[in-house]
Amino acid sequence: MLTLLHEAGEASYKDLSCLLRPSSATLERRLGTLCYKGLIESVRETADRRRRKFTLTGEARKVLDEELAFFSDWPFHQSDAATAISRLVSNLQRRLGIRIFGQRYQLVLGLYRNDGARTSSLLSLAQISRGSFFDKLKVLKMSGIVGSARDSTDSRLVQVFLSDWVTRAIDDAHADLNKWALNARWDSPGRRAGIVDVSLKRGPKPTPC
Repeated sequence: MLTLLHEAGEASYKDLSCLLRPSSATLERRLGTLCYKGLIESVRETADRRRRKFTLTGEARKVLDEELAFFSDWPFHQSDAATAISRLVSNLQRRLGIRIFGQRYQLVLGLYRNDGARTSSLLSLAQISRGSFFDKLKVLKMSGIVGSARDSTDSRLVQVFLSDWVTRAIDDAHADLNKWALNARWDSPGRRAGIVDVSLKRGPKPTPC
């Protein structure tokens, strides 16, 4: 949706619905989330004040300008890049045994960025119902993807952490992306210096309960 708005400049609700083809509830939820996060904004149409058009905020457009230019410099033809990314996603999906970009994977990514997060923090990050959250967390634990331990500072609270093999699988995928980026053509040395190592250096994990 963000890429579409970046290319089109602005789009109405009807435009987004026709092009993306989500359900009305899904489209409303995504628009609400993006507005809340300050990535898009809506304006009333001049010809019909009852209708709204959506556009990127200035900051979101600036970020997309940079990132889309970055990906356009990858040393792949478009079809080759699509194949490479598809293969990377398929491999990661096979290793983890969950659908990439699904809600369970969003929980995994949340823990990848903040391993040992309390369940309350993870629930807030997930933005799904409490029942759905704990159902998905249970499946992840049964699959060996995550584990849990009592908080060392407050035994009433529970921390959730990724299994080491999951961290390694995501590290490997990110390392591949970094490798592609390093082989890309850069317009300036400063851009090259902006590449960061996505591998995480983690401290010792709590003993699982």
